[in-house]
Amino acid sequence: MLSIEEVERTILELEKRDTTYATCERLAWLYIVHDHLTQRIVQEKARAAEMEGSPFLAACSGAEISEILRVVNEHMEAVRVIYPKEYDAVVKRIEYTKQ
Repeated sequence: MLSIEEVERTILELEKRDTTYATCERLAWLYIVHDHLTQRIVQEKARAAEMEGSPFLAACSGAEISEILRVVNEHMEAVRVIYPKEYDAVVKRIEYTKQ
């Protein structure tokens, strides 16, 4: 797989050369790849930072959403019985996010 370091090294080498159409075309593609790789790295770091603050989110990281929802649903049934107002508040908040 192409690494961002390799792309950056190639960009630096090409930027030192004489400007030709071929060099510019190659640089353009490399800039696109660089932007794509950089964006992915930033997104991964942001996701990791979100997970750090919450043991629950950290536990969910990498798990299948269907399995997470199955487990949460089991516990929400207990919340519904013991704390019906809290259950209703959670359901309403989730419904609100769909709007």
